Amino acid sequence: IGSRSASHSGRVVSVALSDDGSRVASIGRDAKLVVSQLSPDPLHKISPKSLPFLAQEVLSQQLGGGSRNLIFLSNGNLAFSAKDGRVGEVSLAQVKAPTPPAVQKPSTNNRSPVVDSDY
Repeated sequence: IGSRSASHSGRVVSVALSDDGSRVASIGRDAKLVVSQLSPDPLHKISPKSLPFLAQEVLSQQLGGGSRNLIFLSNGNLAFSAKDGRVGEVSLAQVKAPTPPAVQKPSTNNRSPVVDSDY
């Protein structure tokens, strides 16, 4: 899983994937929790450089310094722990899935608009 934009202002220290594979969560050194909804990328082509999923951020929340470990719970919420022994839970009940981005269909025009003058 990759992202086309930076969600954290530093290193990521923990990543968790929901049981159904529809969400990914991360905590960074910036103490920010980011939850993203995953959806299949309709333009994905099999290639080592492409990503099969689009990640749309649905939650961004500051947790406080030292937040490290992250896990999705069976009720769909997230649990996290910190270096100082604190444990917390973040409810995701109110987080709605975003509307998938519009897909532009490839042109059916077989003629290329680019003219290569080297041939």
